[in-house]
Amino acid sequence: MEWQNLYGFVLVIVMCGVLLGAGILLTDKFGDAVKNPTIVTEETIAIAATGIGTTANDELNSVSFFGNGSKNSSMATDTLNICEDTPGCGVNYTAQTGVLHVRIANFTAGNYKITYDYDKDSAATDVTDSITSELGNIASTWLGVIIVIAICAILVTMVMKSFGGGGVGKR
Repeated sequence: MEWQNLYGFVLVIVMCGVLLGAGILLTDKFGDAVKNPTIVTEETIAIAATGIGTTANDELNSVSFFGNGSKNSSMATDTLNICEDTPGCGVNYTAQTGVLHVRIANFTAGNYKITYDYDKDSAATDVTDSITSELGNIASTWLGVIIVIAICAILVTMVMKSFGGGGVGKR
């Protein structure tokens, strides 16, 4: 390999990187598209004195009910304002993690019921997640090895030409 051929090699490496990136993005988006919307009705979660609790699932789409009349009878569950990461709401939830933060002045810690819907992973989602992970391993592990080998080939070629006068049998 010579310096004149370096441009083509770099172009091939860049194209491989672009294709890997596009493949990772495509499989990730496909994995999100094949998730199953699932409704969980009246799951019991423990809310600590800090007002924070976590659902059994993540990737929440919406929360439609939160309450428990025996724990907090002054909380009107039918008019409770439930929002996704919005200041001023009685109950905030973080969609990606399923964490709830109760911001009611007269809140009492304990077990509460919650109804929500979330995106449940399917078998296809598991497959696309493993494909995305493996494509990421190629980019982080093997691409560096290929570049190192190409640089070594360039250096070996330069050294052999400088000592050998340009090739075998030439004087």
